[in-house]
Amino acid sequence: MHYKAITESALDQGLLDTKGLTPEATMYAQIVTNVNKAEAEGATSRFVKIGGGLVGLTEWEGVGVAIEIREHNRKVREQLLAVVSKMEPADYEELLGRLLAEMGFDEIEVTKYH
Repeated sequence: MHYKAITESALDQGLLDTKGLTPEATMYAQIVTNVNKAEAEGATSRFVKIGGGLVGLTEWEGVGVAIEIREHNRKVREQLLAVVSKMEPADYEELLGRLLAEMGFDEIEVTKYH
């Protein structure tokens, strides 16, 4: 569910009492803080960040292949970001050129790095 819809529902049900001008931002910040804190402590958060402002409850995730794939993909993204962020610019450009070519972009030319 999108965090704005969660906030609207909570306000409609009287679960939130706020005088602030941005209750949606506050709600999302609290959810993200909960997730990050739990991850830092090696615990499981009550919430799952799905992306694009969407969040879910961990207990609804269940078990199974779909959950394992999502967790695997999250770990791979973290590892890839760690490697790419340390690459030299020329190596990064070469990698990007190869990636785009593999994706089917026909007119890719990696220029010489100076």
